[in-house]
Amino acid sequence: DAVALLRKDEANPYAGNPYSDATRQAMDEQAKVMVDESYTRTLELLEGKKEELVKVAQLLMEKETINHDDIVDLIGARPFEGDKTYEDYIKNKRPGVDVEAEEEGGVEEKKEEEEEEGGG
Repeated sequence: DAVALLRKDEANPYAGNPYSDATRQAMDEQAKVMVDESYTRTLELLEGKKEELVKVAQLLMEKETINHDDIVDLIGARPFEGDKTYEDYIKNKRPGVDVEAEEEGGVEEKKEEEEEEGGG
């Protein structure tokens, strides 16, 4: 907020730097604040989810490549609603799995119902 988005003259990319030394310094300081905050938040997330991180790392050591299904099986569904496009992709990719039921912990019930109906 301290420095608004600024950009060079795109019509003439070879023009000199349009910013004063003070403006460049303010931009650098704001960028440093943003990077430092992001770094701190990242460390907090990794430390707070260390158990899940270790599980994923161990699975990667075993399989080398993992996908969405592997992650959900390992640490559970996302604790928040995902991007609609991605959710649609996952629903279509995983026939027979009710993503909403999975998020509520009812996957096993859904699988059992399908087996009883002869679908699995």
